[in-house]
Amino acid sequence: MSSIKTRVMPGGTKVIFLIMALAFLLRPPVSAAYEAVLKTQRVRVGEKAPLAEPLRTPLEEGRPIVLVLFPNTAGCEGCDGITAALDEAEKKHPDVAFVRLGGEDSTGAMDEEAAVVKRLYGFVTKAEAMAFYIDREGILRKITVGRFNGPAIEGIFEELKWAGR
Repeated sequence: MSSIKTRVMPGGTKVIFLIMALAFLLRPPVSAAYEAVLKTQRVRVGEKAPLAEPLRTPLEEGRPIVLVLFPNTAGCEGCDGITAALDEAEKKHPDVAFVRLGGEDSTGAMDEEAAVVKRLYGFVTKAEAMAFYIDREGILRKITVGRFNGPAIEGIFEELKWAGR
């Protein structure tokens, strides 16, 4: 039976700490993680958005759409703030259709309409909302992941030239 000899390096703990610190500093930022999520989507910015109900009617009326898909978890951080921001934006922009789907009802079930749209859009996040900005022609113009507020929505509307329409 052979014995394995081990040697303790002087300062070995420091070396391990430095390696771990370097790995932490070189990890991709959170936004890179979101970019990876967006690359797995079934929909792409610049392409036609899948049109299931309740998205058809607003497009037939010539209205752009902000589609927000909420996660199915009861612990969605920031969902109340997102809902408040959407309520505010809806009042300021009555010409834009704000469609909110997902989440769970009091029994923990998701409605079928939300499930269909989530499948069409390749919704993959577990704990954060996703917003899809679809123009009047049905083209997907922007996707965002995570929390947002009223000023963020207004900024996106400015970027997309939807403000004041």
